[in-house]
Amino acid sequence: MAIHEIRIDRSKTLTEEPGTGHNRWHPDIPPVVRCQPGDEVVLETRDALDGQLGPAAGLDAVASANLDVVHPLSASSASPTNALRA
Repeated sequence: MAIHEIRIDRSKTLTEEPGTGHNRWHPDIPPVVRCQPGDEVVLETRDALDGQLGPAAGLDAVASANLDVVHPLSASSASPTNALRA
């Protein structure tokens, strides 16, 4: 069993740390981690808006937020009906 870790710097955006994720699902974009059954993955994630909004954000900031941010993971031998367990 291997342990895979993806750690992020919360003071940076995904654009500044492209090796920690990507902003869409596409077969041409390689996964950040490939794991085998039984492997452990420690995955730090950014908030859904990649730090674009702070506590003082108003409606204008929410309306203009970039919504194209996701953070993928690939597990070999997994199928769409499988679930990853925490």
